[in-house]
Amino acid sequence: MSNGSKKCSKCGQVKSLDEFYRCSRASDGRQSACKRCQKSTLNQVRYQPDPSMTSKQCSRCRQTKPVAEFHRQQQAKDGLQSACKSCRSAVAARAYESEEASKRARRTELTKRWRRLNPGAVREAARRYRENNSEKRRAQFAAWAAKNRDRLKEYERTRVRKPQERRRANKKWRQRNKDALRVKQREWRARNRQQAREQVQRRRALKAAAPAFTLMTRDLSRLTGAACIACGAPADSLDHIIPLSRGGSHGVGNLAPMCRTCNSSKGAKTITEWRKANDWLPLGSFPRWKDRADGAA
Repeated sequence: MSNGSKKCSKCGQVKSLDEFYRCSRASDGRQSACKRCQKSTLNQVRYQPDPSMTSKQCSRCRQTKPVAEFHRQQQAKDGLQSACKSCRSAVAARAYESEEASKRARRTELTKRWRRLNPGAVREAARRYRENNSEKRRAQFAAWAAKNRDRLKEYERTRVRKPQERRRANKKWRQRNKDALRVKQREWRARNRQQAREQVQRRRALKAAAPAFTLMTRDLSRLTGAACIACGAPADSLDHIIPLSRGGSHGVGNLAPMCRTCNSSKGAKTITEWRKANDWLPLGSFPRWKDRADGAA
């Protein structure tokens, strides 16, 4: 029927679609019998279990079980459901697990999407968790390390065997994430103002205690062509060949242009120590330092 009406399959009357229950499997989205006919059928047919029946065969597992193992169903002729309680519970459990698995997959996908769209909030939440659960995390790692000693040893051996690959990867990552590193450094200084101030003061004290000859970065870069002596990249910092913390001077004879990556990698090491820690850096990469490296050893 059209115009929002339909003919009931039981009483034969044409009624509005509102008089029919919904049914997603039907072509028109409504059940074939009207609500009134269905209610009258349910009220008329109400079977009760036969007192003389003591057992019944399950339609699923095909086992004969006592009547107590079946739920009641008034519309069934014997007053009992066709499947036993165990089989119905198993079917319901499988349906529940399937639905839960679908929900878990959906939640996982939504979580991944949110994390991709909110990286700053994810980092902040991770930072707060680390700060608030430091003892818990240390205990968890200790327990994991105790159970995975062989795996941890193999990981450490791999790190020792392949230091140059690790350093190359770290350098590439720092080059790709310069802006993120700057933001992270600013955030660290904002959270640790006293520690950052002490670092600057120590550095200034070392420079003040060193011999008085001072050279600005722009002056040394102009003299050397603004190239990092280690890797050849544009130099944006000055390195002390003999570190200030080990008695080096802050003069032109102890300064060399270097990019921030190489400068950070060298740290407070001498040239010889840095070369030993970085097998991929040949001595020939430092022609100006060759004689000085032997003297600093």
